[in-house]
Amino acid sequence: PNLAAPVRFSVCVMISWLLLASIPCWPAFIETENFLLIRDPDDLRERLPEVQAKLFQPYQGIDNPHTHLVPVTVAFAPSSKAYDVGKLSLGYYTLLLGLGSDADDVVLRGEIDVMKSINSVDNIFFRSLENLRVDGNLHWHTAQACPIRAVHVSGDINLGAGCGGFIADTVIDGKIVDGGQQQYLFRNVTCPWGMIGRREREGSMNFVFLDSRVPEDSMLDLCKETSDCGSYYPEKDNAAPSLALSSSELPRPITAKKPALQSLPGRCQHVTSQSELDELPLKLLTPGHCFLIYPGVYEVRKTLHLAADGISVFGVGWPVLRSKVSTETIMISGRGCVLASLIVDAPLLSFNQAVLIDVKGSEAQLFDVVARTNLAWESPVQPVKTSIMLHIDASKVFMENVWLWRGDHWTGPDLEGASFGKSSWDPYNINPYGLVVSQMGHGVTAIGAFVEHQLWNPIVWYGDDGLLVMSQGESAYTNNGNVQRAVAGHIEPFPGQEMLTPGVYYTVGPNVQRHTYIGGGVYSIFGELFSRVSYPAIEVLAELTEAINITNCMIAGWAGRMYFSAMLRYKQANYGPSMPGDGESFYLCDTRKFLHQSPPPEPPAECRGILGQIDSTHISESPSVPQWPRSQEKEELHPNMNTAKCCQSCKREKNCRYWKEAHGRCFFYMANSSVPRAAWQSFSAWPPSGAWQVGLGDECCHCQRADNVCRASQPYEWMSKFRFW
Repeated sequence: PNLAAPVRFSVCVMISWLLLASIPCWPAFIETENFLLIRDPDDLRERLPEVQAKLFQPYQGIDNPHTHLVPVTVAFAPSSKAYDVGKLSLGYYTLLLGLGSDADDVVLRGEIDVMKSINSVDNIFFRSLENLRVDGNLHWHTAQACPIRAVHVSGDINLGAGCGGFIADTVIDGKIVDGGQQQYLFRNVTCPWGMIGRREREGSMNFVFLDSRVPEDSMLDLCKETSDCGSYYPEKDNAAPSLALSSSELPRPITAKKPALQSLPGRCQHVTSQSELDELPLKLLTPGHCFLIYPGVYEVRKTLHLAADGISVFGVGWPVLRSKVSTETIMISGRGCVLASLIVDAPLLSFNQAVLIDVKGSEAQLFDVVARTNLAWESPVQPVKTSIMLHIDASKVFMENVWLWRGDHWTGPDLEGASFGKSSWDPYNINPYGLVVSQMGHGVTAIGAFVEHQLWNPIVWYGDDGLLVMSQGESAYTNNGNVQRAVAGHIEPFPGQEMLTPGVYYTVGPNVQRHTYIGGGVYSIFGELFSRVSYPAIEVLAELTEAINITNCMIAGWAGRMYFSAMLRYKQANYGPSMPGDGESFYLCDTRKFLHQSPPPEPPAECRGILGQIDSTHISESPSVPQWPRSQEKEELHPNMNTAKCCQSCKREKNCRYWKEAHGRCFFYMANSSVPRAAWQSFSAWPPSGAWQVGLGDECCHCQRADNVCRASQPYEWMSKFRFW
């Protein structure tokens, strides 16, 4: 075909030409410059250089898509012979799509490479496979927004060590190999040989297997190992959790499923150019119509309002919609509408947008939708803003694999290597809320909610009878919870906003009576390193009853310190361990068991102002401090030594005066007399740099215990600066 001008190809005619019988007709597709239709293996052999050049365009960007990249989809017609793809590299914004009625109708043979030119596996985004078979092993080392749907892998699937991920309706003949993935959601996945590599990992978040057929002996549900509120790991050395769920055992069955492209009616209208997208708002008024947005980068100059019932808008791959409106970029008010496979970028600050995607139509369904702030579009950088990325204001809405990403790093001439962990970009990157489910959002279901870096409250759930299965959530790297207008911008209020605590990741609203949150992940990377203060991870504003069930939720922090002041905030009180250390985790199993526990003891009066434990330092038998007692060093051996165990062991020794721990090694310092307060304060005022945790062995150093955390938190005003007694 002449790729300079779109040429329409009926797949049904193509199939007849190939003499392939009994395969259902697909809707008529349009081959464009960025949507390639491959007729058969011979066609691929001739066009393979073109296909590879499209799928991996020059200069992808360093760990984030460069703005010159154009989304590309390659679709393969059914064939009785395998397609030899050689080593096929997938860049950003790419989809490999089979056009058969079954995954086995299109077989790809060769190596699919998703890691070319990538520095960090955590930043492999926007690649996907759908409705085809991979002959042999598949190395899918990816992060968010890389869904695999309706795929048959005839060998192993190796997930690598990224920050994923989502697989649905897929059969894996070999094994699932975990190479250190942080979290993953599997829905309706069959893998008879199970999973390997997971049990060897420490410190990971959740793997959740929903309605899947994977042997449970390869999984580890940490909540089955405790009858308490949860388990605390002072050194973030938790075993990697994974759990199997049946939707029949959840508050309601989960039956919604992303419609496959072959199931769409032949009357689907095609959007292949900017002018056709500009005309789309006028076409979204007729009930039941279907629209396919082809790969490309588009500007949304008027709200795409799905105003009639039963409208479907699908991206064929990863089309990018750049918002240029002050109103909602996408609005759904019709009943039973479907939105799928789109990337929606927030507009410039000058538009002062309140909501990016607003769902007001009941029974709407969203699949593989990405909302993001992307500072790289303009040079020099211009500020962008949307107050709420996804607002659910209707009942019985269903979401699956949604990524709401307040960008934390970008590529491009102004930002590459100069944006990660830089608080100076916060005034350019205004987005305080990710997912907000209003009180009108009754019976909303979310499966795989990836919501991260929003400055104030990433997830706010005010609607009753909510169900969230598996989430990935990271607090803002910098200025988390900062409400100063110079940093956070001017934000339009919404009902119930005044009750929120900025800085809390997950909030359950005051009028909620039933709520289920299972398989979640909430974490902070830098804690107070770039933020002024830390906050609880979760807040429940409603009456906490048995009908509000938050379980199998991993809360963690690493790479900084002072991550969370508590696990739960409830009725103005904090519960569970604070996380002031270098790396800690807590696996939450039952929020109600935090309540009715005695508060922690107050420190002795003589310990006020004493820094009982010091991070990242070093100490010996005879530090050069006046009045320091002569001591003798003793090593304590334990197969799972950590800071808490070392501290507790010292407390058990009568003459242990101070201790140090690092990398699983613990040393006591025995002396006939205690360390004078003045000597300790002199040491703690200017501690030498080192890798050790050092603490006193007397009453002024409180050992945080893993088995004594189901109670009110220690006062955070006290814990936020120092680790006292």
